[in-house]
Amino acid sequence: MKQTRRNFLKNSALAFAGHAPIIGGLSAMTTQAFAAALNDANDFNFVLFRVVGGMDSTLGIHPYLNSKTNLAESELFLDYNPATDVMPNIMGTQISLGPSAYALAPFARQMAVVRGIYMGASDIGHPAAIQHISSGRGSQSAPHMAAYIAAKLSDSSRFVVSNAAIQRGTVEAFPVILTQSLKKLGQPERFATASSLNLYQQPDLAVSRYLNLLKQKNKLIKFNEVLNAQPKSEEIQDESVALACLAAGLTRTVQIDMIDQTHDLDSHSGHSMHKSYQKMRWDRIAAFLQGLVNNQLLEKTLVMVVTEFNRSPGKNFNDGKDHNYTDNAVALFGRNVAGGKVIGDRKLYLSTPESPSVWAGSYINYKSGKVSELDALIKMQTTGSTVLPEHTNLIRPIDVWSTVTHSLSPELSKTFAAESLRIPGVFKA
Repeated sequence: MKQTRRNFLKNSALAFAGHAPIIGGLSAMTTQAFAAALNDANDFNFVLFRVVGGMDSTLGIHPYLNSKTNLAESELFLDYNPATDVMPNIMGTQISLGPSAYALAPFARQMAVVRGIYMGASDIGHPAAIQHISSGRGSQSAPHMAAYIAAKLSDSSRFVVSNAAIQRGTVEAFPVILTQSLKKLGQPERFATASSLNLYQQPDLAVSRYLNLLKQKNKLIKFNEVLNAQPKSEEIQDESVALACLAAGLTRTVQIDMIDQTHDLDSHSGHSMHKSYQKMRWDRIAAFLQGLVNNQLLEKTLVMVVTEFNRSPGKNFNDGKDHNYTDNAVALFGRNVAGGKVIGDRKLYLSTPESPSVWAGSYINYKSGKVSELDALIKMQTTGSTVLPEHTNLIRPIDVWSTVTHSLSPELSKTFAAESLRIPGVFKA
C-alpha cells in the first residue's frame, strides 16, 4: 500500500475512534495535593525552554538517516547530505544530530529524545500549539505544567525566573521575577546602599520582591559571580541570567521562551535560513547545559526543550516549509534522564493531488516502548477492526507531561488521572 497522507489520516481516524486524546480541563487533583506531593521529592531544579516558531526537527534532534532518496524537494527537502552531514549514534548512543544541533553532541549521554508526538490533525496556529505542548491540554486556559512545579518550588526567597508570562490557570500564585529585571540589578555593592526611593523607581520590579532580593546578599554575590563568568556577548542572554539564579539558589524553576523575530523560525518562505537560525537556539541551549555542568547542577536539573510542531518535509510554492502537526519532538537532559535514548519515530507520507507530503508520528507500544509500524493499522483497515493492538497508541503532549511529572514524583502525574499514558524508557527506573 502506498504510504500517502490520505491513507495515514484514514487509518488514524479509525484508530482514534473511541480513543481520542482527552485535552479538557484539570483533573480532580487539587493544586494543594499536587504541591504536597512534591514535599517528598528529592531536591531538584526544573528548566523549560520553549523554542517558539516551529523547529524543523529533521535539521536537529531527529535527522533523516536514509541517504538513498531521490525525492523531489516538494516531497522532501533536507538542506544537508544525510551521508556526511549527520552525526549518527554519538558516543555509542541512539542519539543522532542534524547540522543545526551539533552543539548538543557532548551531552548525548545525558540526553533523551521523544519524537513522533501527535499534536492534532489540523492546523491550530502557533499560540494554541505552544499552549498544548506546554500544558498537555488543548484548552487555552489550562495551566502550564511548569506552573504546577513552580507553585511548590517557589517562595519569597526562591522565585520563578522567566522571560515571559507563565499560564497559571487554577494553580496557586507563585512569585515570578523576569530576566529583564535581573539584568538591571547591577553590582552587589548597590544593594547595601539602595534607598527606599530607589526601590520605588524600579518600574519592572515589584517592590516586595526587590526587598526579598536585598535580604539575600550572599546569593546575589554568587549570582553576579556566575553571570560575569558567562561568555561575553553584546547582550546578556535570558538563559545566562537563569543559570546564575540556579547556581545562586535564587530559583529552582525556570521557563525561557526563545523568540527572535529577526531570525524567525516560522519559515513559510525562505526555508534556507532555518538551519542557521535553529542552530542559534541549540547553541544557546548547549551553552546553558555546559554552564550547569560547570556549576555541578546538571545531575539535579531536568531540562526540557519543546517547540510547537515539526515543519513539513517538502517545500511549498514559496520555497518554504509549513506546519506539520502530526509529528513533533522533545529533548530532555539531566536529572534522572535515561541518557542516550530515543523513543518513538515517524514516517514520511508522500503527497496526493489534494495535499502535500507530511511527517506522521508512529504508534508505539506503551509497555515495551517499541515503535508499532503501520502494518497493524493496515490490517485493521482490511479486517474492519477499529481496536488498536494492546498497549498501542500515538504519543501525545499529555503523555509527555505525565511521564515528566512522574519522574519528579510519582504522585505528580496523577493530575492527569487515567487519561494519560507514561512513555517507557525516557527516565531511569
